[in-house]
Amino acid sequence: MLRNQRVEPTCVIAGAELTVHVSLPARPVNPDPCIRCSWCVEGCPTRIHPAGLLEAAQQDNWALAERYGIEACIECGVCSYVCPSHLPLLEGIRKLRAHGVGSEECGDVGVNSTPYPDTSHSLHSQPPSEDELS
Repeated sequence: MLRNQRVEPTCVIAGAELTVHVSLPARPVNPDPCIRCSWCVEGCPTRIHPAGLLEAAQQDNWALAERYGIEACIECGVCSYVCPSHLPLLEGIRKLRAHGVGSEECGDVGVNSTPYPDTSHSLHSQPPSEDELS
């Protein structure tokens, strides 16, 4: 790995002399149960509830995710960093966003949705007459 990038052994990294330290990939961490310490909430710059979002991700429940503040998350990763149980909070949030947007559970949220109402039916092809203005 080179700054978290996989590098094949046959790749040329630099044309000069270079020392490369090779190590085995990190073993996956088996997270402990959430201890409800609220460090993730306190560390979050937007004050959402990341542990609740992880629960919503595990249940694939977009309504619960909205309740816990999925829309306000900036994906900074502070929640995962400060969690003493090593919960995959940021990964859960990213999973929610990847599977949530455009699904039927999301209602009007999606790539093609717009926050503005459709007013195309009220546009006039000609300017209004004087009778219509008065």
